[in-house]
Amino acid sequence: MPAAPTPPDDFEQWETETIRKIVEKFLWTRSVPRSVQFGDLPQEAFIHWSAKRGLYRASAGATRRTYLDRVVQRRLISLQREWNASKRRDGGAPLSLDEPLADDDESPTLGDTLSDQTPNDSDLALDVTNAVARLTTRQQQIVLGLRHDWPVPDIAERTGISKDTLYEELKVIRRVFRDAGLRGNEG
Repeated sequence: MPAAPTPPDDFEQWETETIRKIVEKFLWTRSVPRSVQFGDLPQEAFIHWSAKRGLYRASAGATRRTYLDRVVQRRLISLQREWNASKRRDGGAPLSLDEPLADDDESPTLGDTLSDQTPNDSDLALDVTNAVARLTTRQQQIVLGLRHDWPVPDIAERTGISKDTLYEELKVIRRVFRDAGLRGNEG
């Protein structure tokens, strides 16, 4: 597992701890692109705070800790907006479902190739939501980590449990999903 980024030497311990907590909370509550590496967000938060910390004014009425919290959270939200905008740009121009897939008149359209199974997708989403609701908070955090394709050691570290305990929790999660009629890739 890559080493966590190191904050600048002039940061006080409370600043480092607060930034790490803000980033950790952000990672648990937001969807992060797979291209974002383990230490990217803490590093981005440290750099941004380093640039903004000198702008703190006690006369504005907020404590230094509150100011740090707001500055870092706003930067993380700004990054997420950039990711979302990037996803929209990467898609290019929207395709018409009535557009033929080839140049000839007999070619099927994009709409012809799509499955008619859309109602089943919503049923599946409801089944998954119901299964996740039966899990403990820690198990839900594990599912969230799996959804983000985080490696097992990262999930264990973020949830504060050993890898052995994590594997036991995964067995319980699989059983709950199986009991709900959901099957994974294992068979």
